[in-house]
Amino acid sequence: MRMLRNAFGVVVVILTISLLLTGCALQPGGHTQSASGQLGSRQLSATVTGARDFSLRADPATNSGIVEFDTHRLVFEGDLVLLDGEEVTKLASKSEKVDVHYKKGVLTIDDGVRRVRITRL
Repeated sequence: MRMLRNAFGVVVVILTISLLLTGCALQPGGHTQSASGQLGSRQLSATVTGARDFSLRADPATNSGIVEFDTHRLVFEGDLVLLDGEEVTKLASKSEKVDVHYKKGVLTIDDGVRRVRITRL
């Protein structure tokens, strides 16, 4: 009985170490992904934590871009910002950089002039 308990303990320790070394252990908040692109004269940066899917596409020629994470789509068309097809804000015309952050259901869009925070996504 004692030998079986010790063997089980060794197996648990080995599995835990292997999960930690391979990065499969659960981490609070999940992993972070980031990307950036150019929207005309603006720099667009996006950082997403905990999303399964993430992409950023930017077209400097048309001053537009798309940030997708999980089931959400954030679209930049000039100064207009749409989330899942609905207008959420307009960027300040003088902004040169736009930062997008998503973590734990909270989306923040910061254009250096004002910050828009959207919760419960």
